[in-house]
Amino acid sequence: MFFFPLFDDNPTASKPLINWLLIGFMMAWYFGYQLGNPPEFIYAVGFIPARLFFGAELPASLDIFSPSVTLVTAMVSHGGFMHIAGNLWVAYLLGDNLEDKMGKLKFLFFVILCGIAGNLAHGFTDTSSEVPLVGFSGAVSGMILAYVMLFPRANFKCLFVFFVFFRTMNIPAIAIFALWAFGQISGVLSAPDGVAYWAHAGGAVAGAALIPFFKKPHVKFNAPKLTASGMSTAQKVSLRRGSVPSVKRKTGPWG
Repeated sequence: MFFFPLFDDNPTASKPLINWLLIGFMMAWYFGYQLGNPPEFIYAVGFIPARLFFGAELPASLDIFSPSVTLVTAMVSHGGFMHIAGNLWVAYLLGDNLEDKMGKLKFLFFVILCGIAGNLAHGFTDTSSEVPLVGFSGAVSGMILAYVMLFPRANFKCLFVFFVFFRTMNIPAIAIFALWAFGQISGVLSAPDGVAYWAHAGGAVAGAALIPFFKKPHVKFNAPKLTASGMSTAQKVSLRRGSVPSVKRKTGPWG
């Protein structure tokens, strides 16, 4: 069984232009620039701790960005289609509400700072590492913590799939965060699997630390619940012509 968040019940008062631009830029960077270079190009755009902390050198053909600049280029680069798809979907789900509650310029700086914090946290765990780190996960982790602090009771309409059974159900943000946090802790305690869990942790801590200063003054933490959640909200999902599930989006506060 797996579940997939489709959208939340959080309305916004403004269009998330910065979030859309970030998502569009990362897609253009990955598909139009990164994939147009050989696989070893990841060493040029990725964050390599040994370069920043010990001055490790790259071949001239890959020495395109300085070690400090790769703290940012690593954020917009990814290791594969599923990697970028997962990160950008979370950014799409959460970014509109966060941009709405911070303002556009503050939201942009918030995302960048969370991403850099995540990369540095990863680097400090092994300063001599020569393995390039890429991904928007640090920034996304900061967005997750900020969102759950502002809207712990907001509901996400989630698609649940169990073999041939499809259901949707409203799940509170705090419950989804708990599952995410459990996965991160389990990953840290288990054998290495190639996931930069400490980058996630660093970005999450940065998000929690920054959101009190980046949110608009009138915005409160722990926003009230807008819709019901749990088993009472479970609904069957129809299949059209045997293809992907079709979920009708209700009118109302779903944003």
